[in-house]
Amino acid sequence: MRFWVAISFLMLLGYGLPDNTAEEFVIFALKTGQIIWDQKTLRKVSSGSTVRYSGYARLIQLHDQSLLTVYEAGGSVVAVKSTDSGNSWSLPIPIAPRQDGINMAVPDVVELNDHSILVCYNPRPYQIDPSRRFGIRTKKSYDGGQSWQDERLLYEAGSEFKNGCWEPAAIQLPTGEIQLFFANEGIYPTSNEQNISLLRSTDNGLSWTEKPADC
Repeated sequence: MRFWVAISFLMLLGYGLPDNTAEEFVIFALKTGQIIWDQKTLRKVSSGSTVRYSGYARLIQLHDQSLLTVYEAGGSVVAVKSTDSGNSWSLPIPIAPRQDGINMAVPDVVELNDHSILVCYNPRPYQIDPSRRFGIRTKKSYDGGQSWQDERLLYEAGSEFKNGCWEPAAIQLPTGEIQLFFANEGIYPTSNEQNISLLRSTDNGLSWTEKPADC
């Protein structure tokens, strides 16, 4: 049924189609730049049924061709790894466990020029208290994602949703400099504004600029 729906949709868009066979449709789709997903390759990589929520997955391919996925799992950030092109996955490897009243959220991951791995993530208080603040943190792996160390606190915003910080994402430039961007409401405690802030590292994520730059 989904195959015929797809054909009907393409006809609606004005595409001319070959004979209505699955094989020819795939060939046609490849020639016209369409993406066909092989449903037989669907795999569940997240934690077991004891974890109430898993999401916000980010995946990269490492220099040794293995795959590394980081994601949220029950308020913690974890990693899973595949060495067979995604056919099977490891058990979850803890990166940043949930703390008292604070979830670790929205991880991003990048393999650096020296083949170490940098994960950045976003502590988010769910029990509001001045002692618990939104923040941006990083952690590193030197063994392909099997263990994690060198945690850094890069930035702290306010303790409430309206003056938090959000969604870190990092890249490494050809010069070796790492640029980490995040949405920042901590500098606007009396309004609903936010900006995109930038932190930099020139030593593979071991130290960072102290004051975020505005983008």
